[in-house]
Amino acid sequence: MKLVEPLIYCFHGLIGSPAHWRLLQTCASQPIKAPKIDYVAEPFEAILERLKREISCVREPVTLVGNSLGCVLALRLQDLGENLVLTAPPFEFDSSPLKLGRTKISDYIDTLYVRQGIPGLPRLKAEAEVQLKELLSSRAMLRHIRRLKSLAQTFEDPAALAAAGSKVTFVLGADDYATPVAAFRAFARRSAPRARLKVVSDCGHALPVEAPSELLKIIEDAEAVRRGPHNTGDRMFCRDLVGWQHSTLV
Repeated sequence: MKLVEPLIYCFHGLIGSPAHWRLLQTCASQPIKAPKIDYVAEPFEAILERLKREISCVREPVTLVGNSLGCVLALRLQDLGENLVLTAPPFEFDSSPLKLGRTKISDYIDTLYVRQGIPGLPRLKAEAEVQLKELLSSRAMLRHIRRLKSLAQTFEDPAALAAAGSKVTFVLGADDYATPVAAFRAFARRSAPRARLKVVSDCGHALPVEAPSELLKIIEDAEAVRRGPHNTGDRMFCRDLVGWQHSTLV
């Protein structure tokens, strides 16, 4: 019997948009939905309820993919997903080599990307600059950023990660200053020992933009693992994929 292809839901981060998932969508044969999320205008709990209503109506198996703050959404919605693929999870925010108060916004945006020659990157960077300027435009917005930062730290809740268990695959960029690999690996060993961890070489914080084909293979691998041993053939790509390292948190 032919297996039903899972539906993939992707949640972007604070400085992001559905356009960050466009390259992933072009790589995939299965349907990928990337809803627009306005973390500034819409309360976080309202975002959760809206997404919960939408995903609850889906009949197919669902894989939830988050990037940065979007990982918190995926983790909060874990009961609706067979798999959680959490890319560049919010972690150690203060480790940026550049401080926004002391540098240009464009320079700060540049630190989020490592790979060169990404299709549409200048447009995405320009969009990110507009978003960041808005977030820094007033004291009220700065207070909102602080609230979102506190909310993002709930990602590190051991109870939520333990409940998700083996559903979780963490995906990190090897050169991501915001989610440093060594520190995150140690955190994950303590808080999510049943999760898988994969590291994409030559990649920063914007994984869906920088490494869409690698990310798609990781998603497919996670789905194959959850389906069981009859799909082991689908996982053989792990031996051939160039540019990323794999480890299981055991």
